[in-house]
Amino acid sequence: MIYFMDDEQRVIKGIALSETITAIQEMEIKDDSSLLQDVMSVSIKNDLELSEPSFFAVRSDSGAKQSFDMYEIKTTKVDEYTTYTGIQLAVSELGGYVVEDIRPQNRSVEYVANQLLSGTDWEVRHVDGGLPNISTNFYYMSIKDALKWLQSFGCELVFRVEISGNKISAKTVDIYRQMGSRTGRRFIYGSNALKVVQEVSHAEMYSALIGRGKGEESVDDEGEATGGFGRKITFEDVEWRIVDGDPVDKPLGQKYVEIPSATDR
Repeated sequence: MIYFMDDEQRVIKGIALSETITAIQEMEIKDDSSLLQDVMSVSIKNDLELSEPSFFAVRSDSGAKQSFDMYEIKTTKVDEYTTYTGIQLAVSELGGYVVEDIRPQNRSVEYVANQLLSGTDWEVRHVDGGLPNISTNFYYMSIKDALKWLQSFGCELVFRVEISGNKISAKTVDIYRQMGSRTGRRFIYGSNALKVVQEVSHAEMYSALIGRGKGEESVDDEGEATGGFGRKITFEDVEWRIVDGDPVDKPLGQKYVEIPSATDR
């Protein structure tokens, strides 16, 4: 069964695999410690109920009844049938979260992963034994990139969701020493398109940005430049108010500028 979901990750409709025209799931782990590259393409008969789905999920091979691989739809191609192509949900979601400054010292992989995922709705579910402790720094990077760096310490991550009723009940991360085997296979995104009548793209879109400018020049007690620079300037000490003619409201202490209407949309 493939479940299609709206932009709030609620199930719109389920379609049996036997009713699909094609359903191709390709996974690859590269030698550069990249996160699992997981792309899925599903082709079905044109369906008015599925005019604008945002996500779809298919039962995973983990053996658990409620465990699914979930994808954010990036392109929708309409011809005699409709083809939805999505990338792994976690890779898409966690690219939008920022790790400001985490400096674990001699900590377990599980501890570090939980630190990185704090504040998200993803949780560590399983960790293989025998993984080394970690001492490193994560400074102003996306959680996606931080987890990629975590893998460089000798582990591999798999992301899944659990579905109960018509909604997601859990988003989980399993951490293994090694997943699968070397096959040399690679999936080239979009290479099998024969004819496209309509294509809708949901490429990377953001409604909030963190600003980080040049570091402030350091001076000594007499006000002379030392030649060094402090940490990069942020938006933290800037206040914007729409009533004063600013484009959006941004309170003091907030490190990002956001367009709330775009986030809601």
